[in-house]
Amino acid sequence: MFIIIGTIAKVIITALHEEARPLIEKFGLKKAPHIHRMALYSRDDISLVVSGVGKVKSAIATTYALANVKSPENTIAINFGLCGCRDTRRPLGELVFINKITDAATNRDYYPEVILKHNLPEASLTTFDNHVLKNRNLIFSDMVDMEASGFFTASTTFIPLENVYCLKLISDHLEDLKLDPHMVREKIEACLDTFIVFINSGSKSTSRTLPIAANDASILKQLCEVLNLTITQQHQLRDHAIGYMIRHKTNLDFLSPYFKQEVKDKAERSQLMKIISHELRA
Repeated sequence: MFIIIGTIAKVIITALHEEARPLIEKFGLKKAPHIHRMALYSRDDISLVVSGVGKVKSAIATTYALANVKSPENTIAINFGLCGCRDTRRPLGELVFINKITDAATNRDYYPEVILKHNLPEASLTTFDNHVLKNRNLIFSDMVDMEASGFFTASTTFIPLENVYCLKLISDHLEDLKLDPHMVREKIEACLDTFIVFINSGSKSTSRTLPIAANDASILKQLCEVLNLTITQQHQLRDHAIGYMIRHKTNLDFLSPYFKQEVKDKAERSQLMKIISHELRA
């Protein structure tokens, strides 16, 4: 649905129409007239879906946008929108690259694969099911939102981990403020050039070939067999491994000792997978 042959498809997910409108105008996106259940806008190689507020709605919109892509390796997905920040040293209107996402309800962590070189500040973010105010909720990270974990789990089901990005614009420092649509527009318009540079860089990064040497492929295959990984875990392991090899310009020989590990149940498998993933994200 969203793939133009020979180009990198860019799929943007926002929660609010106020967040989407400056992007729609900037890219000249047009609303799909035949689609009524989703607010879908597109033009050429860019598509945008307005999900609504909340991680479930974000996951549904992301699934809708990515489920039928014909070339996952040539598709990037970006969750873009406002977020709260408890660190008052970070200025309002700052565009931030999210390098870790925590789901507050499950306490589960997700790690975007930071392969792309960029100049944006980085931070971790926690996704809550409800609005968060200062001194009223336990905060797990500097940034908070209500969509990122849903977007991330859905998008990594369909496209490679290294093609998934989460960019957040700081709108408040967790005060009980009603966001003014005019203010939202101003803040997003102010960061549009930076946003465009980022997604263009993401397109160039995605267009690279990422071959895996025979020895490294053999190591990954043996790990998958020894640990009896699920299909999803196999994809996660491969994505983390590719990111590690690109960053460090080295092979995967250091993973060989894990061949000797004996995995008795799912809990041990998950724990060992967590350890290996942590090493590959170093």
